[in-house]
Order: sequence, then C-alpha cells, then structure tokens
Amino acid sequence: MIKKSKNYEEFKGRVKKVLKRSKQPLSWAEIKARAGFKQKVPNNAYVRQMEEEGLTRERGKGGKILWRLT
Repeated sequence: MIKKSKNYEEFKGRVKKVLKRSKQPLSWAEIKARAGFKQKVPNNAYVRQMEEEGLTRERGKGGKILWRLT
C-alpha cells in the first residue's frame, strides 16, 4: 500500500468524479480529457491503490482498457 499523499487523493477524486458523472466505463484517454490531466499515462502506483479501493479496469471492444467504479 502506498502512502496516501495529497497528490494521490487529488488524482483519485478527479477520476472518481469523472467516472460517476459518466455512468459508463471510460478509457484513460477519456478520463484524462474530462479531468484535465496532463500526463500521458496514469501513475501506476495510484491506479493499483485505486483498484484496492474499488476501481475496476477491463478490456472493452477493440481491446481498449475501460475504467469503472465498483
């Protein structure tokens, strides 16, 4: 488990807000655009921690990885 930093809490909050508003699974590119993230890929440690807290990632059509809250 990573130390929950201010940056992690901000990342998690923004991702959760976007996914809750969407009501459907989204790709990282869609989350990134809607939440205003600048990084090309998400912080792997943050994603792993969010998966322990209820985030699910799965392959959608065309092999795209989709994120959703469980």
